[in-house]
Amino acid sequence: MNVVDTRAGSLESDETVVMSGNKIKSVNLSKSAPLPSGTRVIDCRGDYLIPGLWDMHVHSEGDPQVLGLLLAAGITGARDIVSSR
Repeated sequence: MNVVDTRAGSLESDETVVMSGNKIKSVNLSKSAPLPSGTRVIDCRGDYLIPGLWDMHVHSEGDPQVLGLLLAAGITGARDIVSSR
């Protein structure tokens, strides 16, 4: 998997990301990545991993489906602008 490092401003290729629950435990080169026994492996070769995105101007109008649509687009944080009518 390709990992976008926004702090360093780089793209790291052929990386393995080890998760435990919903937390990243390690990111290593795939050829040297230690995998705990019983690890479930998901092949993401050719894919990209980026930090969650923010949308700072959303009008959800109280529609709960909007949150699902944002998440499907990689948006993990949003600022909902409430319309005054």
